[in-house]
Amino acid sequence: MLKNAESDAQVKNHLQNFVYRIVPVVNPDGYEYTRSKDRFWRKNRRNNGDGTFGVDLNRNWNYKWGYVGGDTDPSSDIYQGPSAASEPEVQVTAAYMKSVSKAYGAIDWHSYGQVAGWSWGWTFTPSSNNAILKKMGDSVVKAINKHGYKFDSAQSASLGVASGAADDYMAVNLEAVSMTMELCPSDDNSVGFELPPDQIIPCASAVYDGHKAFAEFLVNNPNIPPIVDIP
Repeated sequence: MLKNAESDAQVKNHLQNFVYRIVPVVNPDGYEYTRSKDRFWRKNRRNNGDGTFGVDLNRNWNYKWGYVGGDTDPSSDIYQGPSAASEPEVQVTAAYMKSVSKAYGAIDWHSYGQVAGWSWGWTFTPSSNNAILKKMGDSVVKAINKHGYKFDSAQSASLGVASGAADDYMAVNLEAVSMTMELCPSDDNSVGFELPPDQIIPCASAVYDGHKAFAEFLVNNPNIPPIVDIP
């Protein structure tokens, strides 16, 4: 973005309107483990004390934790942890986000599935902002799909109902317009998490335009109200 700021008027406008804060990796220990031991490791590397390791950090956030879509079995890939926000990665990231004043937009980047998802993820019940969030998601995937991809825009619950996830947490606790972006490939692609190296940059370039569309949507809709929590 900084590189293109002078040649791209839209990007320049976004940088004048927003402060971008980027957390490149929320699960550093788990990420390193995928590089050294297990390519498909999902969780962090908590020692669960029973011979198993790891908590699924995207089931551990302190919003509707343990309600649905997680697992209490520590050996499960979707183990939600012993308590809400039990994991230091979640604690530190949440504290950092709360330190940011006037957070308006937030994206939680994942792979894979080619979907721009919005709250709620813990229930199929549409949120109070469902109509405007659908417009947001539609604008994002429209920008991406101009590159020949087939991304979908959908309520996050359609990806699999799960509570304790970052996008719902950010929507309620930060009062931010939040989105989960599932990157390439699509669900029907046999390569799954192992995206071929020659497909990484093309996908990133397309998703970059989706990110620009997200920022542009926020610029054009500066007064989206906070999502109304469901007890």
